[in-house]
Amino acid sequence: MRVRAQLFFRDKYIRGFFIDTKSAGSYNFVVKNAGKTLKTMRDFLGNEKIVRNKPVLSLKRVLEWFKRKK
Repeated sequence: MRVRAQLFFRDKYIRGFFIDTKSAGSYNFVVKNAGKTLKTMRDFLGNEKIVRNKPVLSLKRVLEWFKRKK
């Protein structure tokens, strides 16, 4: 099992998190206090099970793509 956190605004805002399981797939949770929830989960799961979600498309990547295209 692995927990992926959705981070926005240069890691200032945590929208929610995904819980990935081997047998049942992936579950997406959006909660009001995701930061507190993840800290509580870290006590039970450990630091190695909670990771940062890698976005498919980020503003930084889009700007780099436009710079290379010129």
